[in-house]
Amino acid sequence: MKTKKWMVLLTVVVFFAGFTACGGGGGKYADAKKLMEKSLKIMENYIDAIEKADSGPEMAAAVNEFAKKMAELKPQIMDLEKKYPEIKDETKLPAELKPLVKEYEEFAKRLMIASMKIAKYAEDPEVQKAMTELQKTMK
Repeated sequence: MKTKKWMVLLTVVVFFAGFTACGGGGGKYADAKKLMEKSLKIMENYIDAIEKADSGPEMAAAVNEFAKKMAELKPQIMDLEKKYPEIKDETKLPAELKPLVKEYEEFAKRLMIASMKIAKYAEDPEVQKAMTELQKTMK
């Protein structure tokens, strides 16, 4: 897979995770905050796994685990999109949610850097398969 495709996929992953992150907060948004925290933990584990991977199979395992965990969250995220349509528009994001976006942004930076390591294993068939599955999950 070419580097450009990797960056497109990474953008999709970051967008998906970022959208989840916009749903955090207390009070009215307590359920969204809980889901956001879960999503951030999944991202952190994924980043750690990418950073530790020293082979194609290890990298593929990291990607597969991330895809699995995000697939589990996807229905909950879609439910929150319906429940809180205002979280889709950053310009209308409630003030109580804005600090949570900062935490997401830090994870997004780490994810961007860590994902560069995936390119090292881009020609590995297991990694290619895992990335294809991840892409399907993120649609």
